Amino acid sequence: MYRNYFYLLRSINDLIPYLIDATITDIYSQEKDKLFFKIPNIDFPERHLIISTNPNSTYIFVKNSHFKAKKNVMQIFNSALCEKIRNIQIAENDRIIKFELDNSWIYFSIRGNKTNIFLMDENDDFFSFKKTNALNVNYELEQ
Repeated sequence: MYRNYFYLLRSINDLIPYLIDATITDIYSQEKDKLFFKIPNIDFPERHLIISTNPNSTYIFVKNSHFKAKKNVMQIFNSALCEKIRNIQIAENDRIIKFELDNSWIYFSIRGNKTNIFLMDENDDFFSFKKTNALNVNYELEQ
């Protein structure tokens, strides 16, 4: 994925019809730097939103058929399970993508080596996909 803001904006606008009102039934990682969100629908029961936080190959896309591995799987962001995606936004002139869920928010922050995914719940608790310093989280999301 290109890291250009305008390319990201167009990509998000293209993804919105596939993601709005989709229910997240599973969130996990089975590969380094990749987070998988299972968002099934009637036509595609194994549909996933896949986000890569690899600084050399950052991307976000929907795959209609993807299957969870049986081994080496780590569950992530369990508090966001069974929530619907209500809205998707990108910060003005910045590379932070915000997914508004029923009771929480997921931020995909594209920052080179500091690219990460964060979950903020309704109690203002932060959870991070990659290990990071709490001060860095506040700085990254305020920028």
